[in-house]
Amino acid sequence: MGKISLISVDIDRPNGVYIAGEYINGTLTVDVAEPLKVRGVQIKFKGFAKVHWTEQHGSGKNRHTVHYHNEETYFNEKRVVLGRGTKESGEDTVMTPQRYQFPFQFVIPHHIPSSFEGVHGRVRYHIKGKVDIPMAFDKEFQRPFTIIANVDLNQMPTARQALQNEDQKTLCCCCCESGPISAVIRVDKTGYVPGEGIRISGEITNNSNNKMDSSKVVIDQRIAFHATSKTRWTSSHIAKIKKGEIAPGGTEVWTGEAIQIPPCPPSMLQGCNIIDVIYVLKLVVDPSGPSFDLEVPIEIVIGTIPLRDFFYPYTQAPAHMNIAQPGGFGMQQPVASAPPAPVSNDLYPPPPSYAECVYGEGGSAFKDDNDKHQPFVPTYAYYGWT
Repeated sequence: MGKISLISVDIDRPNGVYIAGEYINGTLTVDVAEPLKVRGVQIKFKGFAKVHWTEQHGSGKNRHTVHYHNEETYFNEKRVVLGRGTKESGEDTVMTPQRYQFPFQFVIPHHIPSSFEGVHGRVRYHIKGKVDIPMAFDKEFQRPFTIIANVDLNQMPTARQALQNEDQKTLCCCCCESGPISAVIRVDKTGYVPGEGIRISGEITNNSNNKMDSSKVVIDQRIAFHATSKTRWTSSHIAKIKKGEIAPGGTEVWTGEAIQIPPCPPSMLQGCNIIDVIYVLKLVVDPSGPSFDLEVPIEIVIGTIPLRDFFYPYTQAPAHMNIAQPGGFGMQQPVASAPPAPVSNDLYPPPPSYAECVYGEGGSAFKDDNDKHQPFVPTYAYYGWT
């Protein structure tokens, strides 16, 4: 056992979730087993975003690795709670054998982005306790926490807008003429929150000579990582529902099936200038054989506070699902939607639960190569709707 038997940072919320603008209250605890000379004890509060990836360029002897990166800092505050700072002059302090507890309070700034973890970038927040020991390795403990920057869908007029989109394609069939496959997808609004079910209305018509192996509706999370000189996009499915085959000349109708939004960061990642998050709902038709899928997308917005007009205090299906008239193929079009019944003031806004982020296909918690601490999974607001 070393001279320090314990160093920990405890905060006042067990789930570690805070809203931008709130206070964090906590305690840095240091247990000293033997007398220890230190420069000081520090608590550091840090919030930052970082983007980084590598690419191989050139060939042969000219082949080389190029690093693309960018970063920004939202806060970086250090407090000396015992002794002196590392760069300050003065006498060292002797910590006697006992338990030291240093309470702290930190005001989270407004207008900072939600926590985020991605394969090429991240937004992270942590509190670090450090015992600065001269002529020896410092003792540190880092406590990550989640920030949620509220995205109120009620402040976004387009979130209430119903949309439809449709498209078609013709398959090649051994140089023979074949009719097109066409698909249309409709939603009664474009603004949602995690836990909410997106109810799908749509039709697929297979006028080709081939069967369709399946149709499915997916939610894609598309992320743009902005380095100083280049942008890199990634895309992955975070949710999917699927139907079966469609015979030649057949149809498939979607009549209010719901795809549930898993715990995930809000759209746009407001407050971050180097990472963008976009969500796209897609109706996908998968032809048999080597042909490319037909994809019909609608961009949706995922927020943290649900639309009051569409909030249902009980787990029930919306009764105002509309059927729109089709428009031109390839056009994402607004459609009319009847308003739902009003919700009483004592039921709104609903209190969310919190759940760890769901990553896309094959995803997991990401970790920096130089990060000595355990990977961190952010926690997001989640409403248990069906």
